[in-house]
Amino acid sequence: MAEVVGVHGIAQERSTRERQFRLWADSLGMANAWRSGPMPTLAVAFYGWLFREGSPYLGPDEEPEDLGPEEEAFIVSALEEGLGETSNADVTELDETRATLGPPGIVPPALLRGMAAIDRRFGGGTSVLRVGVLRQVYAYLHREGAGEVIRQDVLYEVGADSRVLVGHSLGSVVTYDLLRRGMAPQVSTLVTLGSPLGLATVRRALEAKFAGSNMGAVHWVNVYDDWDVVTGGNGLKPLAHEDFRVDNGRGDPHALTRYLRHAETATAIVAGVSGATS
Repeated sequence: MAEVVGVHGIAQERSTRERQFRLWADSLGMANAWRSGPMPTLAVAFYGWLFREGSPYLGPDEEPEDLGPEEEAFIVSALEEGLGETSNADVTELDETRATLGPPGIVPPALLRGMAAIDRRFGGGTSVLRVGVLRQVYAYLHREGAGEVIRQDVLYEVGADSRVLVGHSLGSVVTYDLLRRGMAPQVSTLVTLGSPLGLATVRRALEAKFAGSNMGAVHWVNVYDDWDVVTGGNGLKPLAHEDFRVDNGRGDPHALTRYLRHAETATAIVAGVSGATS
């Protein structure tokens, strides 16, 4: 079995296991940390099929108006983290500009202020990506059976020789959750990329589903971009042991391929496989 197991993020319902493996392998191959030796063996878990059209978990064509009250409350809470530090004048401006996000029939009114604040900070339209991630995080946590199926898909790729889990976006939530449940005790390193785990709303929801943590001696390295809307531009310390800020460019700072190509990511993986972080 592979020494390193990757776990993808959202919007991969039209991909396949083979495409994901090639994407991860090719992107990691561009990082310069492998010059001193061969790349570790790699496997990539694939759960995108759970979110395809007709899925009971969350289809790609579900619209925001399909939000139930509990899911809406979860998303609003996550969107509005940090608004408590916003001045009254700024809040008024947000309320005036949120109409540009669309009529209530397109975007639920409760989401508009948080989305407007995010678009102002990270650029127009970026709030849609944050909402998409939050919807699939919610599905992972609350749609009946989704979390267990996804965790089992990941564990299918984890063997006795696996030492490092790498999770991108929603995949970082899955890998963290799996490790804190004690389901992969042979893994000694977690590498998260573009993670929403900096959101207190997400962490509270995880704790509510499974209290406590059994991560043990797992060394956690987090890689983030200041302009990645999913991370809120923030690292994860002290939750994670190490934070590395990278520059993925402004075009698509949340892109998996850009995170994988950084030496910081590859170095963390190499150290985890070699046991240098123990």
